[in-house]
Amino acid sequence: MNKRNNIRIIICGLFLLIGSGLGFLAGTINTKNSTSDKEEASVSIGYEQAVCDIENSYEGNIPQGKIIMYGSSSFRFWETMESDMAPLQVLNHGFGGATLDDALNYADRLVVAFRPSAVVIYCGTNDLGGMADGSIKNARQAYESSVALINYISYSLPGVKIFYVASSPQPLRWSVWEEEKKCNNLMKEYCSNYEHLFYIDTESVLLDSEGDFYKDYYLDDGLHFNEKGYEVWGSVIKDEVMKNID
Repeated sequence: MNKRNNIRIIICGLFLLIGSGLGFLAGTINTKNSTSDKEEASVSIGYEQAVCDIENSYEGNIPQGKIIMYGSSSFRFWETMESDMAPLQVLNHGFGGATLDDALNYADRLVVAFRPSAVVIYCGTNDLGGMADGSIKNARQAYESSVALINYISYSLPGVKIFYVASSPQPLRWSVWEEEKKCNNLMKEYCSNYEHLFYIDTESVLLDSEGDFYKDYYLDDGLHFNEKGYEVWGSVIKDEVMKNID
């Protein structure tokens, strides 16, 4: 284990101690609102433990060359991801409640350090639906934050393929679906301009002919997919990655 990993483990341990003794630190500290630069993204102390847990699960042996599934709780709660995405070799690096700023802050540790063969991103619904501090981004702001994340990964990992999964409708956040669709359209256009970017549209399989969401795809919380929902949603993601991966 190298010196850098030793330092990281020590830092993670300190956060675990702080978290257990000072629960109030699990809130969110917003430093700046700009998403155009990594150093200016907001910092969520509450997610440090979750990120440490992901890092520590590898026990210092960081796997290289796999596909990183990166984003918020919709990935984190996808318990059958590894088998659903087979034969693709994926690593689930989703952490609950993550915003686009959080994803940018932790990109070095959860994406770049693993030197992946490809990155699949699902993040942004928390930005559009309401963040921990109660603030909400509009479609343009979420789009700009998504681009900042993608640009940082592209700069750090030249040539790596990045798959952007469109924001999905959520029963609990149905009131912001129109804004999510605006962001999706902006991201679809953006991805079309670059050979290494791929936009994955899931709307067609998650909405019925009348444009309503399928209630039997979601848990009672109205936010996350159930087993059936993951089967449908996951199959679209897998098909698109399989079609475009080397």
